[in-house]
Amino acid sequence: MRFPLMWFTLEKIKRLPKQFDGIGSTLLSFTPGAKYELVLIDEELKAERYIIGCLFSAGLWGLLFFLIASLALYVRTGDEVGSVVMSLVTGLMIMIVIYGYHTIFPSMYTKRIGEEIDDQLIFVLKDMMVQLNSGIPVYNVIRNLSESKYKHLNRYFQHVIHKTNEGYTLNSALSGLATKTKSFYLKKVVWGLMIGLTSGSDIVSIIRRIHDLLVAKRISTINAYSGELQFISLAYLILGAVLPSLGITLLFLFSVFKLVDVTEFLVMSFVIASFICQIIIIGYIYIKRPRGL
Repeated sequence: MRFPLMWFTLEKIKRLPKQFDGIGSTLLSFTPGAKYELVLIDEELKAERYIIGCLFSAGLWGLLFFLIASLALYVRTGDEVGSVVMSLVTGLMIMIVIYGYHTIFPSMYTKRIGEEIDDQLIFVLKDMMVQLNSGIPVYNVIRNLSESKYKHLNRYFQHVIHKTNEGYTLNSALSGLATKTKSFYLKKVVWGLMIGLTSGSDIVSIIRRIHDLLVAKRISTINAYSGELQFISLAYLILGAVLPSLGITLLFLFSVFKLVDVTEFLVMSFVIASFICQIIIIGYIYIKRPRGL
C-alpha cells in the first residue's frame, strides 16, 4: 500500500532500520495523533518508522525540486550563488509542506474510509435484515458478509470471524471491531449487535432504526448539496462567462479613450484567470458531492 506523494510503500517503511526509531519518536511528539490513526490502517506499522518514512520522502521531493529549480534559475540568470540560494529555499519549503501532508494524511485517509463505510452500510444493513428475518444466526450473517464484495466492510467482518475462530466470544470480537473504525454508524451497528446478543432483544429492530437513520442522513445530505449547487452554478456562470466577457469588453472600451493599453498578455491573463476559476469551482463541486452519486 502506498499513500499519495509517498516515495515508499508501507511495507518498505516497516523494514526501515530500528536505529531511526529514536529520531522518529522525537518527531512523533509534534504529531501525536498520527500514532492512533496508523493503528486503524495497519497494526504492524510503527508510528516512529512511518514518521521517518515521511521525512525521507519529503527530503527526496525537496531534493528533486532543488535540482530542478537550481538548473532552471541558472539557465535563466547565470548566477550560480543566487540560483543555489533560491533553489535551496524552494526545496526546503517543498520539503516542509510535503512532510506536513504526509503526517496528516493517515487522519484524512481513515476519515474518508469511515465516510465510505457509512455509505455502504445502507446496503449492508438491508442485507443483514433480510438474512436475520430468514432465521440465519448472527455469526453466520457476519460470516456471509465477510465473504461479500463490500469494499471495506468485508475486511472488518473478516476480522470478527478471525477472532472468533481464535476462541474469542462474538461479543469480544465485535467490541474489538468498534475500536478499529472511524465510522460512527458502524460503531452503532456493533454496539447494537452486542446489546442484542447480551440482552436477547430484537436485533432486527435495532438494525432497522440505524438503517432508517442512515437513509434520512443520506436524503438530508443530497438536499443540502442540491441547495448549495444552485449557488455554485450561479457563481460558475458569473466567474466563467459574465465577468470575463464584460471585463474584456470594458478593456477595449477604455482603450478607445486611451485609459488602458490592451495587450495580448492582458487578454490572455483574463482568459487564464477565467479558466482557473472554472477549474476551482468544478473541483469544489466534485469534492462537495455526496459519495455514491
